[in-house]
Amino acid sequence: MSEHKFTDDVVIKALECCSEIDREFCDNCTFRNEEDCVVALAKNALDLINRQKAEIERLREIRDLCNTTILEKSELIEKLKISDASKEECTIRQHGEIKELKSEIERLNFNLKAVLDERADHSEAVKEFAERLRGVILEIDDTYIERIVEDGIDNLVKEMTEGKE
Repeated sequence: MSEHKFTDDVVIKALECCSEIDREFCDNCTFRNEEDCVVALAKNALDLINRQKAEIERLREIRDLCNTTILEKSELIEKLKISDASKEECTIRQHGEIKELKSEIERLNFNLKAVLDERADHSEAVKEFAERLRGVILEIDDTYIERIVEDGIDNLVKEMTEGKE
């Protein structure tokens, strides 16, 4: 038998020729000049089958790798969609929280203004009371008492108004 390598198409054509019962097809067979042509054809056919089997296995591995990659990419896309939805949900929730905080700040500012207005009114009332008291004391004709009371009133007014502000 020769070590001649035949192409896949030649091997397939020779198999077609040998599969016919009529030996006249042997005249068209490429293996007709080979010593023990049937064995040579069988070996070449087996080689062809093994190469095709290996190619099929290689293609299956590529297909499986592609399927795995597609599945991983699909899962990643789903995670990204969920992530985007979560971000949107967080943004909506944060927007609501910001509105609530703004409302609370406005309420606190209103309360602070009321407290400051109340303190200002209180300070004015204390000052007004002190002025009236001075007026009453000034009607007393005692300079020593006037000076003691005047200093005491000034200190008391200062303590009651400036100490709280």
